[in-house]
Amino acid sequence: YKKAHKKFDLDEISAEVLKINEGYRDEILEEMLDSGYVKGFKIKQYIAGKHITGLSNIDITERGIEYLSENSNMKKVYAILKETRDWIPGI
Repeated sequence: YKKAHKKFDLDEISAEVLKINEGYRDEILEEMLDSGYVKGFKIKQYIAGKHITGLSNIDITERGIEYLSENSNMKKVYAILKETRDWIPGI
């Protein structure tokens, strides 16, 4: 994964596209921000709840790129191990 410094299309992470409700989408974004995987926006706490500001400035961090890279590699390893297990009985 490489950062291409392209303008991010917010429609790509809309609740409708992700097929989840907006509150859950916002919780995921907050977790990603708190974990250091993304940056560029803020979560503001109000009496009525939380509100995301500056989402149009969202950007992936180096830590986020590393996570995606490792996660992709783990998926590949899992697929290989699963296939191997299917070949060899008793594993």
